[in-house]
Amino acid sequence: MLNDERSDYGGAIVAMLLIAFGAFAIYDTTTYADADSAVFPRTVAIGMIVAAALYLVMWLIGRAGPATINERGSWPRRIAFVIVMLL
Repeated sequence: MLNDERSDYGGAIVAMLLIAFGAFAIYDTTTYADADSAVFPRTVAIGMIVAAALYLVMWLIGRAGPATINERGSWPRRIAFVIVMLL
């Protein structure tokens, strides 16, 4: 796997950074005065850690690679996306 030219080392590095940031966010919520205000940040941080860890596992077993770019694309979808976001 180390010699594979398609290995997504950048994605793995970002996943590790997201895990570290999520762990810091969970640690930071321990200092909140109101325990109820820590629920949302902890939930998001745990979700981020789980998603990044799943990506790392997929990367380690060789099932993840860099994204492919579709040069053609779909203009109706792009326009619909902009309209939905503006609404």
